[in-house]
Amino acid sequence: MLSSFLQRRSAPALSLFTVLALGCGSTVNLTPADASPPVDGGVPTEARTLELLGPSSLELVYDDAAELSVQLTGLDGAPVEGADVSFTLDGNANDSTLGTLSDTTDMAGLAQGRVLAGRTATTFRVRVAATGAASVFVQVSVSGNGFGAVDARLIYRSARTLDHLEARLFAGSSCAAAVAGDLIPDRSLSLLPDASQALFSGLPARVRYALVVDGVGAEDVTLGRGCLEDVLVTEAETSLVDVRIEDLPLDPVGEYDTTISLSAGSLSATLADALRLEADTQVADAGGDVSVLLDALNSYFLDAGDLPSAALLAAERAGTSLEVDLDARLIVDAAGPSVAMAELADSVDSELARVEINGVLTLGPDGVLSFRARQVSAGQAGTPLALLDLASLGVHLRTEFVANLLPGEDAARIESLDIQLPGGVLSRARISATALAAGLDSAAPWLAARAGCDSFAAFLSEDPALASSCDAGCAAVVCEDAMASLWVSMRPAFDRLDIERAGVNLSGRVEFLEETGDLRVDRLSATGLVARTTGESASSDRLEASVEGNRAAFLP
Repeated sequence: MLSSFLQRRSAPALSLFTVLALGCGSTVNLTPADASPPVDGGVPTEARTLELLGPSSLELVYDDAAELSVQLTGLDGAPVEGADVSFTLDGNANDSTLGTLSDTTDMAGLAQGRVLAGRTATTFRVRVAATGAASVFVQVSVSGNGFGAVDARLIYRSARTLDHLEARLFAGSSCAAAVAGDLIPDRSLSLLPDASQALFSGLPARVRYALVVDGVGAEDVTLGRGCLEDVLVTEAETSLVDVRIEDLPLDPVGEYDTTISLSAGSLSATLADALRLEADTQVADAGGDVSVLLDALNSYFLDAGDLPSAALLAAERAGTSLEVDLDARLIVDAAGPSVAMAELADSVDSELARVEINGVLTLGPDGVLSFRARQVSAGQAGTPLALLDLASLGVHLRTEFVANLLPGEDAARIESLDIQLPGGVLSRARISATALAAGLDSAAPWLAARAGCDSFAAFLSEDPALASSCDAGCAAVVCEDAMASLWVSMRPAFDRLDIERAGVNLSGRVEFLEETGDLRVDRLSATGLVARTTGESASSDRLEASVEGNRAAFLP
């Protein structure tokens, strides 16, 4: 693929006399490609003007000859005497030649040349040049069988923006040889980008040509091409042919900064439901919100060696009012460990609604595609996403990628892009990012802030027996310790999610998009990819996935 692209880019630009087709058969001469450019205001930079006296095209039979005459004048229009004028062949002259290679202008500014036809059918140009003047050209056709014309109807439908069309004839050539870039065309035309006709007249009869028509972009890159072989020129007739110009394939070789966007759909809700169920189980197994807090308070007293306070707490709990009163307080304040864990599950549901995987997609010159994931971000739809620190949880993104270029299409087919993204790790990383955004170093203080620790502290301060044993600072530590223990107890649930949903797998079509007119792919785009999670319990997850990539580097 890469070699063919370079071949297209290195094809020689037209250097022959060009004709602009305007409608059915009418033509107007363009400035020759080797003329000096005009300065501001359109005035040529040449100090002299070389004018062809006589026809600009000649049809010669075998062994015929024709005189060429030009006049050289200065800026004031006066003839220039004593100037050297050269005559050179341009193109495939075969055995035709020039009888004069140079001449000196006379007092009228005139110089003479002579072209001698050989005995081989051909078409070429004679270039006439003088110092300080734009060259002039004479188109010469040689034939022993008369002359004819080729009228090509051009058919080109494309969304690409063209600067112009180039039509070229190659005598006795195949399309493969003609487009390889090594042959000199026998005749060339440069046409408007929307031209529908390429008319070549004065061609040697009984000669077969390959007709190549290129659609050329603003950067002089061939964007489309059509070729027709065995175009036969018939004496005194016009051969009518159709040439269909097709877009050339884009060159996708390179590296692309790529983002895979996942709309988590039911996945985030599934993860949240699993965590919510585990949290409810953990709190229930511990005896409920009240037991979680009071057990943590007891541990606090024992760890501090405050046995009297621990005994006092045990006595209070043995009564009938302490736990009932604390439970009522938490209900009224809508607080407690279970409330915090519910918010935790809700945050997973909302903050994993959208997941982005950033990486580098590489397409090598050998046509092999690879993808290297670099980072994962997640958040709510329509809001800035937070970068997830998976490495701190022991996960380094690994991918397995199988994709193929689609022949004849500016696209690739992703057969399977498997990305390691365990559900439990993903959930923990998103929770950690949420805590970090709140200025907290872990999930435990985030949970404590939502567990109603202030309600617990106020309750203890109002209890006659316990108020002196645990002040506000003590209550805050106890509450955070309780949530830290509950957070640790959730680890098995996260581990199960890692097994049940081990990663993400994508498949589908990726389009190559070109925006700069050089045939090199600038963007990758894919929507509506088939996306699913992998693992033991992933079949029911519904995901939506898209891919967007921008070229980051070219590859040799």
